[in-house]
Amino acid sequence: VMGVTLTGACVFALGSVATCLFSNPSALGRALLNAGEQIGDRAWELPLWPEYDENIRSDFADIANIATRGGREAGAIIGATFLHRFTRKMKWAHLDIAG
Repeated sequence: VMGVTLTGACVFALGSVATCLFSNPSALGRALLNAGEQIGDRAWELPLWPEYDENIRSDFADIANIATRGGREAGAIIGATFLHRFTRKMKWAHLDIAG
């Protein structure tokens, strides 16, 4: 489980009252959401759909570490998509704690 401020974009999505959560597998995400609710540290799970991979496509490398397409929208998701490319076979969760 990672708790970092990767992009700062989560605060644009949820303000300062919740954390963005990304997870693989979904059971880990549910466990973290439940734990957060119990202690008053709320989170909201955002998707890691394959369509977001297009945003980190690179003409020069395997993937880009910044958005190469659609950079203004879905910033937190695009940042998590980059991390997810390295963790797809792991039990993994990313909490974007910006804000």
